[in-house]
Amino acid sequence: MSENKKELEIINGDGSNLNISHVYDHLNTTKPKSSDEKPKNIVIPKEQKNTEKKKRGAKMENRRNVNLSTERLVMMAMLTALTAVLAYFGGFIKIGGLASISLTLIPVVIGSALLGPFAGAWLGGIAGAVFFLTADSAFWLGLSIPGTIITVMVKGILSGLCAGFAYKLLKKNAKIAMLMAAVVCPVVNTGIFLLGCLVFFMDAVKGMATAEGISIGAYLILFFVGLNFVFELLANIILSPAILRIINIRKKN
Repeated sequence: MSENKKELEIINGDGSNLNISHVYDHLNTTKPKSSDEKPKNIVIPKEQKNTEKKKRGAKMENRRNVNLSTERLVMMAMLTALTAVLAYFGGFIKIGGLASISLTLIPVVIGSALLGPFAGAWLGGIAGAVFFLTADSAFWLGLSIPGTIITVMVKGILSGLCAGFAYKLLKKNAKIAMLMAAVVCPVVNTGIFLLGCLVFFMDAVKGMATAEGISIGAYLILFFVGLNFVFELLANIILSPAILRIINIRKKN
């Protein structure tokens, strides 16, 4: 047998000038990829999707918290100013020389219901502090400076605090909760005032009661409590529907 010798020739290029097979039409290995081509049908893992959703949810929650914090600060500032004004001017409005008209507890009740017990305590404390700027404070400070400071501050703080807890305890029924807070606030305020009188001003009260020819208890009720407590209680009860309406408007917004 004779062998046919074949010569092999090495050429440069990608073989596009050779017509050797139709297979070449399906080969595209040497063509550079276009930079304009965009990836298609990219599948994002579920874990990554959940992570992104959580991040977006956290950002929205942070924004919501910032808005709520700002709203609370604005509300607290407004109620603080209102409490201070009412506490100062309430002592100058007299009823027959026996009582002072005071609406101070109204914003305290509103704050304790809208912003919580500790906000109510703050507002009650503001009302107590402002009292020392009024003309009525001179009489009590003349009887006992530490006794007056303790009594006034404690009754203010606890009245707001207790009103807030009363509302929080019954908040499932807004009307009953508001009514209870409106009642608790003046009751606690007056109750601690009477207790302070017995602890710090007993000698003075006893002397004044003797001069009037009545018992100490009757003197406290008639001259120290009297119309003040009645007016505060009625004002809170009557205005409680209006306060409830404010709360409902806030919740809708």
